[in-house]
Amino acid sequence: MKKTCSYLSMTMNLMICLLLVFNLAIFHIDIKRYSSFVEYDATTYVSYNKKELVEEVIEVEEKAEKTETESNQSSQEISRKDEPKEVIEVSEPEDQEESSSKESTETILETYQGVLSGYGPDCLGCTSNKTASGYYIGEGNIYFNDPTYGTVRIVSGDSKYPFGSIVRISNTTISTEPILAIVLDRGGSIGIDKKIQFDLLFATERDASPLGLNYNVTFEILRLGYA
Repeated sequence: MKKTCSYLSMTMNLMICLLLVFNLAIFHIDIKRYSSFVEYDATTYVSYNKKELVEEVIEVEEKAEKTETESNQSSQEISRKDEPKEVIEVSEPEDQEESSSKESTETILETYQGVLSGYGPDCLGCTSNKTASGYYIGEGNIYFNDPTYGTVRIVSGDSKYPFGSIVRISNTTISTEPILAIVLDRGGSIGIDKKIQFDLLFATERDASPLGLNYNVTFEILRLGYA
């Protein structure tokens, strides 16, 4: 009986020891799991905090870049306002330049003052409606188209000036501008050493009457003949 109790006691002690060992093993596993959990949670916390910090830094940098861009744009606008406006040079039309060049290089062969009168193709003794050079002046044809001077008036002049000679007539009562004319006709009372130096053609004698005799008219000979 005593021996049986001893076996029972030893068995109980052994079981108690096994239970203790088992409990210690379980406790060790729980501690390890807890540590892993705590470590994971701390890592996650740090990771989340780091992410938020990075986002805040990015946001601050974006605001700084935006502010800098707006500042640069404002400074550029201010500098543009302060810049002097571009001055656009307007060149004169080519025809005006050619005209000015022509006038500046124009040669005046002779200049003098004299008397200018007017006549029409229906004057007394005029029957052919043609000039002494054979140019038709009927039906109000008082102009001539010259290759160099364009449309010019027709005048009767001294034989000193061959047909086709160009004369510029200024200071008349019929025009404030100089009149360009071409010598295509002659007249018995027209000449350098006569009372009238040039006789300007009009459509009719009636149209020529208001001109009468113009004194102190300036005559400039620009060309002799057609050449």
